[in-house]
Amino acid sequence: MSLANLALPIRQPDSPDFYICHPLYGVGLRHTDCFMAAVQLPVGSVPVPYQVIGGLATDPYILPWRTSHGDCDISVEIAGLDMESFSLRPDTVRELAGWVINRCVQGPGFGGFATLGINNLINYVVNPATDLRAPYHSPAPVSDTTFITVSASAASEEYMLPGDFDPAIGELLFDKMKDKYDNLPADSNLREYYANGQDLFSAQAEIMQRGSRDTPWWGYSLQDIDAGNMTYECDENLGTPAVLDCLKLDYARLPAVNSTINVGPEEATFLSSDTCTVGISASIPVTISWEQIEVALNTLISTCIQDPERPAKGGRAFYEVPSLVGWETGRTKRNGVNGLDALPPHANITIFQQVETLPDNAVDELKTCTWQQVVHGGNTTSCPIVPNTSNIELQAPSLTA
Repeated sequence: MSLANLALPIRQPDSPDFYICHPLYGVGLRHTDCFMAAVQLPVGSVPVPYQVIGGLATDPYILPWRTSHGDCDISVEIAGLDMESFSLRPDTVRELAGWVINRCVQGPGFGGFATLGINNLINYVVNPATDLRAPYHSPAPVSDTTFITVSASAASEEYMLPGDFDPAIGELLFDKMKDKYDNLPADSNLREYYANGQDLFSAQAEIMQRGSRDTPWWGYSLQDIDAGNMTYECDENLGTPAVLDCLKLDYARLPAVNSTINVGPEEATFLSSDTCTVGISASIPVTISWEQIEVALNTLISTCIQDPERPAKGGRAFYEVPSLVGWETGRTKRNGVNGLDALPPHANITIFQQVETLPDNAVDELKTCTWQQVVHGGNTTSCPIVPNTSNIELQAPSLTA
């Protein structure tokens, strides 16, 4: 049965800018179930702002969004970095849903997804001015790289977020880097950039897993990082840093690419933006590389701050279980995450709600209620709330591990 034979308004769009059909998104899906799920999507020919952060579950213009019928889900998800809102024409979403249903479900009977605006990401990646080794969670690319995915899949309780985690995205970025490389003159000074890009996205596509949310396309190869079991732990006692504040952290305060920082019992590095503070610390003197900080911090943010199915809360990334007390409630963990083993033993990265203004020197920072609660496993929200309005870097004693 084709969409044209059903008396329901979904118009077939032109070919989307990227799509994939795959059995992991569902096998034996019924065309009519997926169609009945799709027609529940909002209707409208004029772009409207879809709320990404701070929307209500009952709001029809919110991302991510899912409708269901029978054994089929239609999911609309934002890929890349979260924005406060994303302008989108509701009918375009319905058209993309119709494309996936007709191309994937009605054809091989598989689920799949299509994208809208993925060229935003491609243009960013292939631009030689882009530093592919810099953390993707820096503020600059937020408005330039975000795109939408519309999926038809077997019914599930979780969003699959294919635009971030499907290896086809890594393979697509590899292809675009290769295309650029192949069309350069042999003496071009840009060949190294595109060769490195091919190596990066080829390695990343190999460790990305369809249906998993462990490794996004920006999770970079860890060949030079010691292996081990990392734990990423979200803890409500570390407060609720605002998502937008965490996306505005000043990553320029981290060491330069390919360099390192030293942290230990008497020395830690802090990044802060209003309610969101990151502490990089260790229980013994250790050296941490740019790549180790980058991978652990990106993963911690995506695990505890940007999870679309859970409210943002603070969290920790560490190689071994820190010897702190008071961590027995309000926690979620991801242990032994393959491909994300970043920090050396005894090192920690903690992201927490800064309820006090950070002082100008390490001696005063040592005395703040917020940092003392972090160090001793207490509750940062028990501290007096004082707005923090500056982005600063401090040196302070480390978290005990």
